[in-house]
Formats: sequence, C-alpha cells, structure tokens
Amino acid sequence: LGGGGRGARVYSSSRDDGVDVSVGTLTGELRPCGGCGKIESIKHTWKACSRCKAEYYCGRDCQARAWKEGHKQTCQIAR
Repeated sequence: LGGGGRGARVYSSSRDDGVDVSVGTLTGELRPCGGCGKIESIKHTWKACSRCKAEYYCGRDCQARAWKEGHKQTCQIAR
C-alpha cells in the first residue's frame, strides 16, 4: 500500500436469516461472528477461518455450523 501505511481491510459477512452483520474494518472496530452475528466484546479476540482469514468466529460451534451452512462453498484460500 506504499509508504509503509496500513490499509483498512474491509470485511463483511451475510447470513441467510436476513441479519446484516457487515461492519467495520480491521483498523480497530469490533468484528461480528460469521456464525451467529454476535459482536466481539474485546477487539481482535476471535479466531479467523484458518483457510481464508476473512471470517471470524466466537467459538468452534459457530465455525462448524457456518462451514456446513455455506462458508465451505464461499471460502477462498488466503494468498
């Protein structure tokens, strides 16, 4: 991104139940769980999908559920 500055990486997640969990950037805002939509209470404490690094989960149960409910098809290997 030139000049040594940090760019803001925007992330989002959508769920089939119509809940919009698209928020923020990795510059300091709290992230939503890609499974249940709950917002983390302490910045950057949730684990990212180990494959794509684009979705974050509050726990193993949400990660497994999201994988079965469609993240498996949309997940792209991080480059």
